[in-house]
Amino acid sequence: MSVTFDLFTKKTWLYNITLIITISTILFIAIAGFYNLQGESPFYSALLILGVIISFFFIFIVAPGVKQPYIKDGELVLKEDSLIIDNVKIPLSEANEIKLFVMSNRIEVIDKTGNIYKRRFVVSSRDENKEFNDLIKIWNEKGVTFGFLYHNVII
Repeated sequence: MSVTFDLFTKKTWLYNITLIITISTILFIAIAGFYNLQGESPFYSALLILGVIISFFFIFIVAPGVKQPYIKDGELVLKEDSLIIDNVKIPLSEANEIKLFVMSNRIEVIDKTGNIYKRRFVVSSRDENKEFNDLIKIWNEKGVTFGFLYHNVII
């Protein structure tokens, strides 16, 4: 059994820009509705319509992952007896410490030689999530211990 995840270091500029425009548009609409602001110029209306269109694009295309919101720069392969991160195969017996940061989908692996592999990965489907959980259970049965961190608190 093996599971493969995409590794990334940053989000795309399209994701960041559309996120900023979406948040700004939602805040503007909320403030305009609260204070009953009504723009009479065509610029005001055009800007509002453009913001709403970009927000719909973000909500229905970018956020759900139809368009990849990150720049892929590697793969994380988890197997029953090893893992491959940054094209380096690390048998579980040679891993001193494995930390999983739950909220940010980060993994940190320290091997016996002291090398630290720290990357963010993407779980893109429910099937991947289920396979990941099944593999973690198998690793636990083999005696592999993890440091699960949730909001920087060890679980």
